[in-house]
Order: sequence, then structure tokens, then C-alpha cells
Amino acid sequence: MSNNIQLAGPIIAIVLLLTSCSRSLVTQVVTTTDEAANLANRSVDTKQPCDCQDYEHYLPRAELAAVQDIKIVRTAFIFPDDSTSAHNWSGHDAVEYAKHLLYYGNEKMKKNRPMLLPVGNTLPVYPIPWRYQLAASDTVSSGYEVYEVIDDQLAYFVSTGKDKNNYDGAVIRKHAKSKGEQLNIFAMVHHPDSVSSTTYNDNQVGIALGSAIKIADVTSTSIVESWKLATLLNHEVGHVMGLRHSWNLSDGCDDTPSHPNCFQEGPGKCKVISNNMMDYNRIQAALTPCQVGIATYNLHSERSTIRKLLVKDWCDIDHSKPLLVTDSLHLDRAVDLKGNIIVSAGAVLKISCRVHMPASAKIMVAAGGKLILNGCKLHNDCGEQWGGIELIHKGNKKAVLESYGRVTISDTASDQLPQHKT
Repeated sequence: MSNNIQLAGPIIAIVLLLTSCSRSLVTQVVTTTDEAANLANRSVDTKQPCDCQDYEHYLPRAELAAVQDIKIVRTAFIFPDDSTSAHNWSGHDAVEYAKHLLYYGNEKMKKNRPMLLPVGNTLPVYPIPWRYQLAASDTVSSGYEVYEVIDDQLAYFVSTGKDKNNYDGAVIRKHAKSKGEQLNIFAMVHHPDSVSSTTYNDNQVGIALGSAIKIADVTSTSIVESWKLATLLNHEVGHVMGLRHSWNLSDGCDDTPSHPNCFQEGPGKCKVISNNMMDYNRIQAALTPCQVGIATYNLHSERSTIRKLLVKDWCDIDHSKPLLVTDSLHLDRAVDLKGNIIVSAGAVLKISCRVHMPASAKIMVAAGGKLILNGCKLHNDCGEQWGGIELIHKGNKKAVLESYGRVTISDTASDQLPQHKT
């Protein structure tokens, strides 16, 4: 069967579902797992095969256009300095630096680039699925979560030598704000004593540690030239997304070729350099399909670090964004819906993974439509209630419900009646 999915307004949905007012029209409302099992036309204990972790399921597809969106990462900035307050950005400059760096990071991700390696490749190019937002604050005078912290012991980033601390998370443990709920970006400088050494490398460098990143050398450019650190920002956040360095065939992706990881072009093996965001190169502007799929999966995984850092813009229902199924559609990946689901007469919707339903939203199955619950989880991710499943029956024409494996239905409105007639 072909796949067809499109957006439609509530008027079109009403016309499709309720083409006429009839005393024979019956609506059965399913709000619990037990009700789904009892009302299912067919119930099987075993789930039909579907791997909800397969990254390929998370790549953009035309038939899933209505459930594909860009996720927004909530960010806070911390600018450590010593008691002299003379080495890092502060005050208005710190806020402006944070805004500019996020802006340039977002701009670089708006257009994913074709991979330069391997030479002559024809890999498809998919949108990079995340952006940044500087968190607002009612308690900080600037109105944003931008903080200056004074700490003589932890103020600096030291990348080499006996006092090396790039892997040390002490500054994060001590100074992170709302840890685990937003991405803490520690904008740091190299230690003055280290910089004075002729053997110390004071380049732009960073590291990802859990739900925070540290980037160094933030005062090496002017605020308006902070774009020079935007690729570093994106690289480190890529690690938080679950992406690994990609030049050595150990990143879990078969579309990221092994290469010498040259920073810039040169003779011999460096004639063509990589432009992958997760390599060390001067471009860092591309992600492969596998990398996009892995990041998108983690953005939707309830167990991932990055999901807990997202702006939840999927909680309240948007009636202009229903998922209208008019033919055959398989939700074989986790999704965060923003509107109702409407399954038209003659259409089939199969749900095999986690689906978030916004507050008060419903899954409405028209008479003659079919809903297959295949070991899925239907819930509200925001601590609110959604409206459950409505099965529409009209005369001898009925909505069909099938259940396979362990189905979970939770967070539905408790005041729904089992069924009603009109």
C-alpha cells in the first residue's frame, strides 16, 4: 500500500469523520490499556517486528512530514573568572557573547552540507534536527541565564600539562545551573600561566561532559567574530546528541569513512579534507544520514541526556497541526505530536513506538478506518492529560482496532465516558 499523510484543518477533519448526523452513529472512547484490549477486534500477545531504535526510521520522509520538527535546546551560559574579574567576558558583553555564539551556531546548522568524503559520494543530505535557545530568567538582571562566577581554583581551562583539567567536571558540578534540565555552556579562557608558555597550545578547544560542555579561548575574538567558535560549539553539542568522532570507524555509522583527520588542506593524504561536524577540520558543516538519524532518535528517546534539555514546545494542542491519515501510515519511530490524529475511512494507521499526545488531543478513527496498536506507548510527556481514542461506528460500518504485544495507554482524561451515541 502507498503512504499518504497530510495536514488539514479541523473543518476538513469534521467533514471526513462526520459527513452526516445520524442516530446510528456510535463513538467508543478508549482511555486505558484494558479498554483497548477489551474493545480490540483482534488482540495478539506478540508485537509485530519493529525496531524503534533503528536510526533509519528517524530520517525525514515525505509521509511523516507532519511529525518531523526541529527540537530546541534550552541553554545557559557560565563565564568563570578568578577574583580579578579581568580575564573573561562579563556584564553586558557576556550576554551579547552568548547571544552571538548561539546565533552563529544556529546559522551554521540551518543548511547541512554534502559530505566531501569519500570523494564522489552521493549520500543524501538531511536537515540537522536541533537549534539553540538562550534560556530566559526572571531572577537574573539581564533577563537571561547568563552567569559570571568567581572561582580562583576552577576558573580556567587547561588542555595540556600537569594541571590538565579538560576532562575534569569539577567546575560543572560546582557552578552548573539547573543541571540536567538545560545545556550548561561553560565559556572559559586558558590559564594565563599556561598561555605564557611557548609549548602550550591555547587554541579553541572544548569537551562535552554529560549535560554540559566546556569551550575555551572565548576571548580570542571579538563578540561579533564569535562565529569562529560556532563550529566548536556544534561539535561539542553533537557529542551530547550521542554522536562520536567519525574519522576512525568506531562511531557506529557506516557512512562516515575512515580518513587521516586533517584540519586543513595540504599535500598527499590531506588533498581533500573532511567537512563532517564530528571530525577535527576547519569546516565542520556536514552530518551524514546515519548521524542525523542517531541525533533525531536521541532527541526523542525518554532515556537520553539531550531530551531532558529540550524546550517542550509540544505540550499544548495546536488544532492547526493534526496528523491526517488518508491511506496507510506506519509510525515506526517515536514522535511528539502537536495536534489530533485523524484516521479517515479506508485508511490504516499502525503505531509501533512511543507517541506523545498533547493536552486534550485525541486519536479519532472514522467508520471504515483501522488503528493498529503494535506494542506502542501512547502518553502525554508534559504531565497533562490527552483525550484518548475515539472509534466511530456508523451503522454496519465500524472503526477497527487491533492490538499486538504490550500496549501502554496512559495520561488520558479521567472524566471520559466509555461510549456515547448521537
